[in-house]
Amino acid sequence: MRIHPIWQLWYNLLREKLVKLNLFDTQSSDSNIVRREILTTRLFLILLAVSAIILTLYTSLSVQISTGFVSSPTQVVYRNLEEKYPDTLKCPCEKISIPYKTFVQTVPLMHQVCSSPFVSQSWIVFTFKINNSRLWPMDVRTQLSTIWQLISALCQSATNTITHVLNEFVESSLISLTILSENLLKAKTQAALDLVRQKASSALIRPLTLINRIAQTNLFMTALSTNYITFLWYQFELKKLAVSFIETYYILKGSTNNCICLYNESCPIAGNVFFYDPWDTYGVFDMNTIIANQTLPGLVFDCTPLQTTLGSTLECFYNQSCLDILLMTYQNTINISILDKALPSRFTPASTIDILINELFIEQILNETNYNSYYSQCAPVYCSYTYSHRFDWIYVATTLIAFLGGLNVALRLITPYLIGLILFLKQKKYKQNKSNNNERLPIQVHLKILCQKVQMSIINFNLFDNHSRDPFEIKRDRIATRVFILLFVIAISVLIINTSISVQTITNTIQNPSQMQYEKLLERYSTTLKCPCNIISIPHKEFIQITPIYHQLCGSDFIQSWWYNSLSVKGADYIPGNFVFFAASYFRTLAMFCEIADLTIVDAIRRFSSIMFVNAQVISHNLFDSKTKDIIDTFINSTRAEFANSLSLINEVVHANQYISGMLTNGGPAIVNVSSYITSVENPYRIVWFNQIGLKTNNQTCSCGIDPECDRGLLGINVFRTIPGISDLRIRGAAYFGFLAKLCKLSQTTIKNAIDQFLETSFISSQIMPQSQFNIQMNETTSQFETNTLVQFSHVLQLTRDVIDKNTFISTHLLNWHWSVNSIDLYQTIPAEAIMLNNECSCGVRSDCSESGGIYTSFSNIKNFTMPGINVSCSVVETLMQSTFECLYNQTCIDEFQHYATTVPIVISNATNVTAMKSMLSSRFSSHIAIRDIVGALFIEKLQINFSYSAFYQRCTPAYCSYTLVKLIVILNKGSQ
Repeated sequence: MRIHPIWQLWYNLLREKLVKLNLFDTQSSDSNIVRREILTTRLFLILLAVSAIILTLYTSLSVQISTGFVSSPTQVVYRNLEEKYPDTLKCPCEKISIPYKTFVQTVPLMHQVCSSPFVSQSWIVFTFKINNSRLWPMDVRTQLSTIWQLISALCQSATNTITHVLNEFVESSLISLTILSENLLKAKTQAALDLVRQKASSALIRPLTLINRIAQTNLFMTALSTNYITFLWYQFELKKLAVSFIETYYILKGSTNNCICLYNESCPIAGNVFFYDPWDTYGVFDMNTIIANQTLPGLVFDCTPLQTTLGSTLECFYNQSCLDILLMTYQNTINISILDKALPSRFTPASTIDILINELFIEQILNETNYNSYYSQCAPVYCSYTYSHRFDWIYVATTLIAFLGGLNVALRLITPYLIGLILFLKQKKYKQNKSNNNERLPIQVHLKILCQKVQMSIINFNLFDNHSRDPFEIKRDRIATRVFILLFVIAISVLIINTSISVQTITNTIQNPSQMQYEKLLERYSTTLKCPCNIISIPHKEFIQITPIYHQLCGSDFIQSWWYNSLSVKGADYIPGNFVFFAASYFRTLAMFCEIADLTIVDAIRRFSSIMFVNAQVISHNLFDSKTKDIIDTFINSTRAEFANSLSLINEVVHANQYISGMLTNGGPAIVNVSSYITSVENPYRIVWFNQIGLKTNNQTCSCGIDPECDRGLLGINVFRTIPGISDLRIRGAAYFGFLAKLCKLSQTTIKNAIDQFLETSFISSQIMPQSQFNIQMNETTSQFETNTLVQFSHVLQLTRDVIDKNTFISTHLLNWHWSVNSIDLYQTIPAEAIMLNNECSCGVRSDCSESGGIYTSFSNIKNFTMPGINVSCSVVETLMQSTFECLYNQTCIDEFQHYATTVPIVISNATNVTAMKSMLSSRFSSHIAIRDIVGALFIEKLQINFSYSAFYQRCTPAYCSYTLVKLIVILNKGSQ
């Protein structure tokens, strides 16, 4: 193949250029020097090419870690970055604390039973209208109305509880330094909602369990004869009728053992229906001889309506055949639909009410998390990410450019010596032979020659050599070189002196330090060391372990059932003050407190473990110990206060309503012939309740019905409880005002404990905020604190009222249930009947029935005085809740009340000097507002809250402030101005 002449010409020209290429040209005319320079050039090019090839291969094949940075990324940009760099992407939020309400919407879906006709008042009234005197106590119809009253109340309580905690949840904030991915955000939100559900469940179950156990240990008597039977008998020795309460005995089918509610916490029996009239068994019910006509699936019988409710299921109410069997036993009819099995549910028809209550009747909490809203709230300042890659030609090019500059200089310096070395080795034998023939010169001569060479090199040193042969230009270049070196030395000297005497602040960064490294750094740089945390909110359970150690009593034999049941006294008359008669109940109560304490503490620890410890920086070991100690002390104090408040509130409600104890420790029944007081009466014999048993302590007599602590006296009237009308305020006035005083005291304790806990919480902010924003945020925080405190108190009070009332416990005040004796036999059991007020409202189906209270003529229903605002209801507590302070603002009303109270038989011996409340004082509560609303507000007129921005600023102590200015830079001619 022939090469075209033009290419041949170019080839020859290029070859000639390369052959003669001299990069080290010194303009020498010596052919040996020129040849040496050309050889040096060739070696230089070879070394440079080889080095470039090696460097290119290395930089191309090596894995490079690069960092990307995007300022103020949009959501689209962030999503793209997240898809590409999910493991290394970090985008700090402008706000580290974002309220859930800005991006989360929640809706609780409740079990269908809570909106079914079975919780309606019409169904409750329908199931109540049955003659209990013609039913066995274990007939499911005996408790059916109360079951649905309890389910209705618990549904309402569960709904209120979950609504409140969800409102509390959306007012709380998600804390995170960096933005979360959409999946992680939804997962964290769902986890937070799961904790909310647990918190709501605890808020309902804890007081409910406490109420149930208090009722059990106090042996409160139900009006349905399920745990005690009211027995009328004739005392031949005294020749008079007497009333006693005897325990009910249940002998389960196929068994000979007794189950007694006095000694057993529970006596569950299958839900039976009996289609025949019962006979008097004197409190002993042998299921081997009492044969049921029908057993309804899912329904059980137990000692109290609450136990019956918790142990039952809704199975029968999903089944039309079962419901028809139940409905056919009633004289009246009602149209009601069964529960729908086709509706989706996470519960089965066989799930007990206890399971439903533990889950707050919640089917699902719908959670809509809006990621767009979250992103706009987070507003990432920037996004940074790292990634690994190869064959980055930009990196290769920049590396080559960076290295070739230095390599070029190095090779230019080294290559001539390499060529010299090669030529030297090549001519070594010739030089060696020649040197053998020459005489060795003295060392002084060598030194002199070396000094002359150095001197000539310094004189001829030229940094600005342009290869000119003009002596003038050469001299000028050498002078310029000397001036340059002099100025360079001066500049370096000034720089060294300046850096030596100036103080410099050096910031060192250690990536991912270990604890040992951190502690060493803390010892050396304690005042300046800062170590930001990657995660600023850490659950307590990650670093705090709490294990309670209980008093030895709670592990002793004294709280075992075999011990306190062995102390039960059977068949003996009660003697006040004799410990033997209530020893069993005493130790049963101790066991109850141990059980409740354990439940309370375990639940409190679980809730505490999920609380976040928020701190942006790593703190020292000593500070960590101090903070955790404060946190644990606050946890212990708040748990104690919460338990004590609930216990006190429940205890005060129970005491105010004075429920009859089966041990008769707070009074005793009797039967009187009312015809001796009233000339015309349909049923002359009535069971009444004598005033509570008087106890003597410190030489003082006090009544358990007036003050449980027996430390102060309230004036009461020692009369038969049901001879006058129930609305006569003289009969129970001391109980009304005594409970009011207790509520005032409880409200003060509650708000004080709540304030103490609130002041221990932390205010979280990533940076200082302006005072206006601080004021807004503090107002929202304190408002939420006040709402939570009021709601929690009201929740426990309302739950206590509902559960206690709907358990049909009989009050010694006989405001809700009473006994009516229609005939006198030597031995007979007497069923209790619900009180029916003048407006035909039955306390058996409603606890909020009421009628106006006042002063009545003795042993008649003639009202002499009506006290404005006082509405007597089915219990002392309900009476107070539904009344107002209207009369207490009016001195004339108070004086008139005292006049009738001291003149109309039965009379109060002495009037009391009482001054009316001042109506002119400013108050947010009107005189006509119900007391329940004032109690729900904890009697607080105003919560005076002061917060200091300057104190907040001092505690925040900003590390630095940065700001950005946007300026328009204009270059102007000053002379033209």
